[in-house]
Amino acid sequence: MAKQGKDFEFAGIRVQIDPLILVRRVITRQKLLLFIVATIGGILTIGAYLKAEKVYRAESKIGIRAENFEEAHLNKILTTAGSFFLSEQELILILNELDLYAATRARYYELAIQRLRGELQVAPGDDSIGVAFKSKDPAQAQLVVAFAVERLMQRLGELNNTPYDREIEAINRALREAEPRLDAAQLAVSEFQSANPEVVQAVEKGTSAGGDGSGRRLDDQIREIERQIAALKSGAVVPQQIGRTPGQDALDQLRSRLAQAKAQYTENHPTVVALAKEVKDQERVVRDERAAASGARAGASPEEARRAQIATLETRKKSLLSERVAAQSKSIRNPELMRDWEKLVLARDTARSQVTELQSRRNEVAQNRVLESNRFQENFRLLEKAQVPKIPVEPKKAKFLGVGIGATAVIGLLLALLREALRQTFVSAQEVEESTGLAVLATLPNIGEGET
Repeated sequence: MAKQGKDFEFAGIRVQIDPLILVRRVITRQKLLLFIVATIGGILTIGAYLKAEKVYRAESKIGIRAENFEEAHLNKILTTAGSFFLSEQELILILNELDLYAATRARYYELAIQRLRGELQVAPGDDSIGVAFKSKDPAQAQLVVAFAVERLMQRLGELNNTPYDREIEAINRALREAEPRLDAAQLAVSEFQSANPEVVQAVEKGTSAGGDGSGRRLDDQIREIERQIAALKSGAVVPQQIGRTPGQDALDQLRSRLAQAKAQYTENHPTVVALAKEVKDQERVVRDERAAASGARAGASPEEARRAQIATLETRKKSLLSERVAAQSKSIRNPELMRDWEKLVLARDTARSQVTELQSRRNEVAQNRVLESNRFQENFRLLEKAQVPKIPVEPKKAKFLGVGIGATAVIGLLLALLREALRQTFVSAQEVEESTGLAVLATLPNIGEGET
């Protein structure tokens, strides 16, 4: 039989190296050594894992209904929220509020910020935002994630409402500029009314019976009376067909203006006093018109009633003509004051219109903001709430135990191979044949002590 393997001698020690033979001998003759090494290695590996510092990871996820946003607007919200959330100011707030890394903060604040930035993760996605934090304390990991998610939701809500807040702020700035102008214009009108009541009355009577452009002008009233007189004279209508008198519309307008003035001013205000006087005068006119419309006397013929009505209308026409002449004469005497009054009223009405429009717009934007805030709960929902982690993520048990078992196996095999290679005796005829290449013809049995 051919000799297998190679022999090496070092300082009188023969070492035989043959991989296949050594492996077979290790498996068959070094079982006890391998078991002992495996047992010791397993115990050491388990002990090292139990003593190793554990790192826990808490996670949470915010769901986003991306279909409710324009892609560009959603990307802007997510980018802005991520930048804000990992900003130094926000990280400092988290460090201080939750008292993280107290020892590190006391000496190296920047290092604590960098550590937090590395362990706190924010991962925006297409339809969600993930937040995670690693810590040796599982309760602390959950607390940091819960606090971070609350801050992130608050920031998302602010970004969601930012366009409305920006518009409301712009409107408020415009109101802060417009309201003083309105107050100044109203004060100027009031002061002018107190100083020049006759000019105000002349303008209101000469320009418009209602004083605010809503009633008939004096000329319109005169033309209406002339139309009524012509209709009565031509026989187109009979006295009984005339119902609502021409002065009734003007009376209704004056009463409405008087009610508005009382709501805005005191009873002794010049505007209220002037309007009250006009109401009384107009009531007298309406009574005269109604008396004329009812006929000259009870039982009068239609012709007598027609003549009575025509006479009453002629009297009213003369009265209106006199008022127009008086108003025109006053206008001629005070043209500059009347122009000043018209400018003041125009400035007041313009400022009032601007303020009213701005207030209406602000209310509309505020309502839209409330609606958008209500929809925020639908667009951003907390899918996964942060929980206290039970299983550590570092060190990984499978990887740690795998490395320990692998190292133990390598050490055990090396020791077994070394021991087998250094052995200088044969324990079987097969080993003699394998080592020398000679055939074994006979062997002596093992003789234990006490058998001789």
